Amino acid sequence: MRKQELIHIHGLLVVTRNHLADQDEIEIPTDAFDAYDDYGVGPTAIAKRKDAHKEAVEYLLDGVHTVLTQNRGESPRLQSWDESDHTRHKPSPIAGRGLME
Repeated sequence: MRKQELIHIHGLLVVTRNHLADQDEIEIPTDAFDAYDDYGVGPTAIAKRKDAHKEAVEYLLDGVHTVLTQNRGESPRLQSWDESDHTRHKPSPIAGRGLME
């Protein structure tokens, strides 16, 4: 993955984090994004190396995963996601390839 694409994903994950924070029915654990916040590399830090953005993305993914896992039974939106049938979708053609390769 090119650096520009990784920075774009980094920005989208920050938007996702902010969207989750704006949802009243979703409770965000106080430490969910501490590792990302402590790391200090944001999507606008374009002078940072690709590896720095890769690590920031991994911290954000961990935080989003924590939030979604904790709120799985609490949010009607997340509950409907759990109950839907995901098997009808074909796997992505890039499935199996690592995102961070």
